Amino acid sequence: MTFHPLLVEKTGEAEVSATVQALTEGRRPIGHVTVAVEYSTVNYKDGLCLQPNNGLVREYPHVPGINFTRIQFRS
Repeated sequence: MTFHPLLVEKTGEAEVSATVQALTEGRRPIGHVTVAVEYSTVNYKDGLCLQPNNGLVREYPHVPGINFTRIQFRS
């Protein structure tokens, strides 16, 4: 399964980059789940995740998006 998230990656000590990438489930971190999302919005917290040293992102790479609709959980 391929999905196209906004992926935030750390590129330096105080730098991050954000790009939309085609990813497969094999790139999903161990212990994380996949949800089927019909659409999402980008809100203030998601915007903060695009800033380096924001205090919100615990590990990179990170897919922001806390608001989403119509989900189906898969393990």
